[in-house]
Amino acid sequence: MSENSVLPEDDLAWWRQYRDDSFWKPARTYAKTAPHEYTVREWVPERDDEFVHAVILIREYGTVEYFYRKPFIYLFLDGMKYWTMGEPIPQTTLINRCPWENVYGR
Repeated sequence: MSENSVLPEDDLAWWRQYRDDSFWKPARTYAKTAPHEYTVREWVPERDDEFVHAVILIREYGTVEYFYRKPFIYLFLDGMKYWTMGEPIPQTTLINRCPWENVYGR
């Protein structure tokens, strides 16, 4: 997989700022077999609009890959891939990330 090249320049700059301003916690679940990090919507409720915008960008500009047989939409950027669990936006509570070359469940 290569870097995501379709994200518009304004959104690319916005995404990088959002990414850098967010706290990313290492996941404990599957930590040895599928290391990744996540950020949680409720951690910064005053930035809820930004969280929603990030989810929209993942889903609009991301690429479908499968985790076992379940499709997820991944945004590939700056060596990382970002994804949600696929719930409707009002129920989406976290964004995950890991190095884009990590492949699990195929």
